[in-house]
Amino acid sequence: MSSEQMKEAGIEPPRTRRYLLRWLEKFRRGDYGIGGDLQHVKDGAAEVRVVEVPALKKDPSKQSNYEPTSLTLTPGHIKLVVNLPEGQEKPTGDTTKLKKVKGLKLVRGSTISGPYVKPKAGGKGSVGVICVQEGMWEERRGRKIDGGERRRAEVRWRRAVEEHRKNN
Repeated sequence: MSSEQMKEAGIEPPRTRRYLLRWLEKFRRGDYGIGGDLQHVKDGAAEVRVVEVPALKKDPSKQSNYEPTSLTLTPGHIKLVVNLPEGQEKPTGDTTKLKKVKGLKLVRGSTISGPYVKPKAGGKGSVGVICVQEGMWEERRGRKIDGGERRRAEVRWRRAVEEHRKNN
């Protein structure tokens, strides 16, 4: 759908059309943002966990003289942040089909780090939960006015009180 077609459909102002066109293009590219690639989501929450899996074999023709390094205790294994069904500690079946969760990374070897990830109690940082939140997939643009969205009402209320005191 083009901007002209959106205009004929009555989508105004132009800024709204540009916003929708940006989102259409993101979905065409498969860029769903944080949590867009999660498979196991229940009631708006997905559990992510650090698992140790065998490293995939490299193509021998492209192999260099250096061996890949790993922070695992088991040689030939790597650590991944993956989405597993809630309560499941280890992946079942073929581990070669596991995919890393986009946007999340490991810090200090076993702690999950990334936006909107909250550590799960008792997980020692290697288990986290991503919950759906307001504004999670919105594009951050523009500038803060009156302290930002969260404080806007408070800042405007204080300003109105001060103005009321001056006038009375």
